[in-house]
Amino acid sequence: MFPWALAVLCVLCAATSSTEECIVPANQQSLVTELQRGMESSVTLQSPPNPSILIALNLAGTQDGMKEKLLVQQIKDRVIKEGTAEMTSGEVALYVLALLSSCEDPKHVTANINLVEVLKLKTKDELTYLSDHSTPKTTFYQLSLDTLALCLETADVDEAALSLAKEALAKDFSVDTGAMATLALTCVHNGLVKAEQTRFLELIHEALDKLRQLILRAVETNTANIYSIGLALQALNVTSVSYPSGDWSCSQTLAKVLTEISQGAFDNPMAAAQILPSLVGKTYLNVIRLSCSSDMGKDHSVAPSPTSHFPSPLEQCNNDPRVLRSLICCFTLVEV
Repeated sequence: MFPWALAVLCVLCAATSSTEECIVPANQQSLVTELQRGMESSVTLQSPPNPSILIALNLAGTQDGMKEKLLVQQIKDRVIKEGTAEMTSGEVALYVLALLSSCEDPKHVTANINLVEVLKLKTKDELTYLSDHSTPKTTFYQLSLDTLALCLETADVDEAALSLAKEALAKDFSVDTGAMATLALTCVHNGLVKAEQTRFLELIHEALDKLRQLILRAVETNTANIYSIGLALQALNVTSVSYPSGDWSCSQTLAKVLTEISQGAFDNPMAAAQILPSLVGKTYLNVIRLSCSSDMGKDHSVAPSPTSHFPSPLEQCNNDPRVLRSLICCFTLVEV
């Protein structure tokens, strides 16, 4: 990192001494349990494959292993029977993340189906279209999701990340898109720090700073849709180590979410999938950190987890290692 940038980060770091505790109170844990039970009961032989629900259940720790196996098989069957030609890049990315969360290798759905290669091609199409039309083929949300999935698969995402960072600085993303972009760029940032590649870090830091401020304003002014709060929580928490803890109260936002849950706002299984993982302190960055019987021969070291992560530059200069209390939600493929 450039000396001047490190100096600025160290000044900020000196002002950052702790991360706010943000967990569901014990007397409200039943709300989380009921949400999970409702999601699990929605999974049937007749229900369509739903990668968001699979990810949420795995991150929360599914209580019904048969439901997880059913969802995995439904996802594989859909790809095998219908192919991937009509799937958008974001749909493929969700399938990749869902399979990873179940310790399945998306590169080997069958001997002839490699979802990671499919995603690489579809992401390339997104970037080509973006270059020609100043907008991606689908949405910036899906491009962010693509970047995140490929980053977690340790694929080369430099071009996608650079494009995403530049667009984040040039445009005002929605809360959902901004939060997903934050996840993707955080994953890329961690990989660059580990590899000691500094040429993109300044741009990514600038983009993350703008995105955090955008999300903060939406949360503080109550302009963020309640169904966007889970993703917003995740984005704010994965960047919280880089900003003073006093600029946002996670516990207050979480209290609002719990009130909405008690009033039935998340009774729908998809709505529950959007918020459930955040209530158990997990994030999409954690899908490759779940307990697997085999590591599929991969090095998944770029993603942070609740118990171990690569220190950000702020943590390095402050020599104050902290645990990331990250939050997650599952989400639909929304527009910018």
